[in-house]
Amino acid sequence: MFSYTNDRPYRIEFFGDDVESIRTFDPGTQLSIDRLDHITITPNVQDRSLQEKREPFLSYIGRNAVVWVRDLAFATDRIAKEFEKAEKAFAELSPDI
Repeated sequence: MFSYTNDRPYRIEFFGDDVESIRTFDPGTQLSIDRLDHITITPNVQDRSLQEKREPFLSYIGRNAVVWVRDLAFATDRIAKEFEKAEKAFAELSPDI
């Protein structure tokens, strides 16, 4: 998994539905570098094609799927804050990346 806020990609290993490990790795050698407890994956929010093709989350799941949200206002607010965080992180990136 590549994130615009990290120099190295993440390798996420699953055991069934559970995350077994998260590690950064060197793409050239495929060797693991660091083991992590958690990560934040930030999309490229400045990519015009992403802005033009922005689609709601619910469009990606099946029509018969059931989604439970305990506090819709909290979830909506959190999504907006995370998007702002992604925009800020992108703005702080070096133009060399």
